[in-house]
Amino acid sequence: MLNKLTLMELKEFIYEKTRVNGCDHDHTYTREFLKTRNIDTESVIAWLESKHGYCDCEVMYNVD
Repeated sequence: MLNKLTLMELKEFIYEKTRVNGCDHDHTYTREFLKTRNIDTESVIAWLESKHGYCDCEVMYNVD
């Protein structure tokens, strides 16, 4: 759903946000990242969840 570079940028974005603020166990930072890039948020979230990315920290650790 996301190309490899965009997924890597998403993970780096989430890492920086969660390092400072922690994870709220939702997709707050993922949604922020996707919206700023005009990427279809809901379809990407569904794709991430299909890869076991059920919240921001799980996107960072589980989605390849």
